[in-house]
Amino acid sequence: MAKLSCMTSKHPLRVAVVLDAVSPWHMGGRETRLQQLIDHLPPGEVDLTIVTMKWWSTAPVGPVSYWAVCRNDGMYATGRRSITQSLKWAVGTAKLATRRFDVIDADQMPLLHIPFVRLAAWLRRTPLVITWHEWWGLATWRDYMGTTGLISAVVERVARRLPRYNIVTSQQLADKITATGVPSRKQVVVPNAVDRAALAQVTASSGAPDILYVGRLVRQKRPDVVVATVAELVRRGRHPRVTMVGHGPMGAEIDAAIATAGLSDVITRIDRIDDAQELWGLMKGATVVLAPSDREGFGLVAAESLAMGTPVVTSTHRDNAAALLISDGVTGSLCGVDDIAGVASAVEYWLEQPRDPSAISGVFWTAHRELDWVESSKRWLEVLRATAERRPVPPLS
Repeated sequence: MAKLSCMTSKHPLRVAVVLDAVSPWHMGGRETRLQQLIDHLPPGEVDLTIVTMKWWSTAPVGPVSYWAVCRNDGMYATGRRSITQSLKWAVGTAKLATRRFDVIDADQMPLLHIPFVRLAAWLRRTPLVITWHEWWGLATWRDYMGTTGLISAVVERVARRLPRYNIVTSQQLADKITATGVPSRKQVVVPNAVDRAALAQVTASSGAPDILYVGRLVRQKRPDVVVATVAELVRRGRHPRVTMVGHGPMGAEIDAAIATAGLSDVITRIDRIDDAQELWGLMKGATVVLAPSDREGFGLVAAESLAMGTPVVTSTHRDNAAALLISDGVTGSLCGVDDIAGVASAVEYWLEQPRDPSAISGVFWTAHRELDWVESSKRWLEVLRATAERRPVPPLS
């Protein structure tokens, strides 16, 4: 878990991070981001409380405090976020009004809790920031939820104006929110990143597959494209070894698709790998990582793979920020997500290329030197301190 040591500062900053899902109980990009930011904080600077749902049977102990403000009855229903659970979570976050913090950092999702957090912050006169990983807008919300998506779209538009600052994970996302009418001075970029030092020490797994997918089994990650692509490669006479790591509401659907396509002996499904070194070993050892998401606020799997020298095939979808990490044809390939033949050809290209991890990682780091958790964590603390002290966030040095 976190590496925060005993508080040596006389007045450590009291921070509440509001996030419905946290590691190690639930793994995803935003959970990994938070853990990395915490792990790289200077010792003694922060008294941190993670405000979340109850994921544990025995209360966690350690330098980071965990406060469960509602029960966890399951995050998903019928393949989408449970509205009932989201409402329970939202009401539970109002309990923030019963404790004192110097600053509150609320994660954007699942949005319904943001007005409750804002009310609690106002009652305690506590400055609030909101961390945004993506911006959906009305069209995406309608596609995801139907007509009821209008409610979430309205909450999203209201939420962007409620905090003192919007912490965003990329300049691209900052520009999206600014384009909705929020002043650019309210957007502060604290980029997602990778643990460069740790990744440099990873040993490639001897059991790594030819093609690897790592991600939740949810619609926007498009795991169905992975199955369809592998089926196309087999039809072309290829016999790749494929591993899909991840779980989620599409699990049964993906298993059925694998069986229907006759790929049970080709695709290995693993629900989760808790050991980061083991997962990174697969990513470093794989010939190519397939990440065909419609929507990524950053693309942590793509970034980690590229940092270790493994090429990535991803989509050109307008909401897929992982595409910005890739130099097409040099460190990976960009394809239309529904162009299965094109995706298969891109994967085939990398299966045929001589492996040159140092060249790929070199190109990646030359283009993305800023993507280091040490620098992001330093910036996060800088934003939290400035917000707590009610002064402007200093520009990046």
